[in-house]
Amino acid sequence: SCPLTASCAPPRLCRPPLTPRLCRPASAAAPPQVVAGYPNPASLGIDAGCAAFHYLNQSGVTSITGVDDKASYDELRTAMGHIGLLDEDQEHVCKLLASLLHIGNIRFTGEDEAAIDAATAASSKQTVSLLGTANLETCLISSTLTTRGETVQVRLTPEKATLARDALTKSIYARLFDWIVSRINVT
Repeated sequence: SCPLTASCAPPRLCRPPLTPRLCRPASAAAPPQVVAGYPNPASLGIDAGCAAFHYLNQSGVTSITGVDDKASYDELRTAMGHIGLLDEDQEHVCKLLASLLHIGNIRFTGEDEAAIDAATAASSKQTVSLLGTANLETCLISSTLTTRGETVQVRLTPEKATLARDALTKSIYARLFDWIVSRINVT
């Protein structure tokens, strides 16, 4: 079976979904397996399970009868080894997937200018920790425009911040997918 998603039929690889929802059964490309099988889930902040993540719980299906996500995680790690990913690279993939799940949990408040909802500050903090990006919060609530050599930072509305959050997640997820495909093509 396809190492990236339980819903793929070999030998094709599934492209990430058009929306950043990483939910079951439509896309499920590794995040549920990482949540279920990662040996130290607390270190990634994923110990609450799939139901705790917006991108995984939108469909209401966080597990599939007959599918053992922990066993699938072990198969995923084996498959990543077969394509030449070192253990360190595999850990980075897991950290990146966990960070995307945390980004999806970040919500925004405010009328005209977005602010990160205090109730989701822990997800923001976990994402910053996993990615090592100190300015993530600023990037999620504002946009930088440069015209004629002048740079201006514009605050986003909560709705636009949510769209920016989802676009960022989708972009990172797609780049991860492309990177994995490039590694497969090398082997």
